[in-house]
Amino acid sequence: MTRGDWEDRLGAAVDRALAVADRLADRRVATLHRANPGMAPAELVATLEREFTVAVTASGSGSGLVAATPVVGTPAAVGVAGADLVAFLTAAAAHTLAVARIHGAPVTDVEHQRALVLAVLLGNAGTKMVMNSAGHVGVRWGQALAATLPLRIVRELNIALGGLLLKRFGPRAGIVTAAKVTPLGLGAVIGGAGNLVLAREVVRSARTAFGPAPERFPGR
Repeated sequence: MTRGDWEDRLGAAVDRALAVADRLADRRVATLHRANPGMAPAELVATLEREFTVAVTASGSGSGLVAATPVVGTPAAVGVAGADLVAFLTAAAAHTLAVARIHGAPVTDVEHQRALVLAVLLGNAGTKMVMNSAGHVGVRWGQALAATLPLRIVRELNIALGGLLLKRFGPRAGIVTAAKVTPLGLGAVIGGAGNLVLAREVVRSARTAFGPAPERFPGR
């Protein structure tokens, strides 16, 4: 697959993820609040982290299992793995935006959402890029990005983050996709393990972006 193909695929996947992630994040946080009214912010974040990790790991194993089925051809299997990429990005975006809500920093503008999600996906590299583009915004850079960065800077940041995502995530996604179409069931094992690694990176990066959960919910 060429660089241009990967650029198109990742761009489309991110767009599709952001189109639904905000609603998913809002719905999940509201549901957890209703089901557990006494749950502290730190407990709620821990629940979101656990659910996100389990969900995307199962998704990776599932597409690997489909790819390992004899009646499924390789082109169809690659299509399944590509759909899993969208599913992973959607889950990662929803998790990031949900954590932002718990910290009292809801992000409603799509450009700010994109910057926050891309930076979290990129881990330390994303953090450094935010710092370099916006100046020193403090330890909890996720809150500053969500609330104070001008739209002009955010749009420039998104261009830079998108290029870095292509370099870092594109090749990795290619390796994970190839693993998922490996025969004899190996795809399920490698696919699930690959998504587990990615999920842990997203969880760690979101923690870095927002810091420890507040003792109480903002505004309550």
